[in-house]
Amino acid sequence: MCASQIWNDVMLLDPRVQIAGFIFLMDMSNMQLRELQQMSDQNVSELSCKYFQVMVLKEGLQQAYDAVAGLQDVMPKEYGGQNATTDEIYGWLQHVLFV
Repeated sequence: MCASQIWNDVMLLDPRVQIAGFIFLMDMSNMQLRELQQMSDQNVSELSCKYFQVMVLKEGLQQAYDAVAGLQDVMPKEYGGQNATTDEIYGWLQHVLFV
């Protein structure tokens, strides 16, 4: 089972997510073809189209920022967002989850 599947299962148990939903972004800019092929299970693809809205972006996140209110406020600085850097966010999560 992949990490994103586990994360999805945990998120679905959160009542806030059940009401408002959540956004899952995946930066695939450095992904190898082999890794992409492992993610392209036909059953998963069909299921995701039923339950998720998928947006494929070629360059930048401006289209996503325009489509999702508040997204830029929570995204890391490396992705053009207003939040902390990814290293700072990761450090905070390590402290919150494992201390």
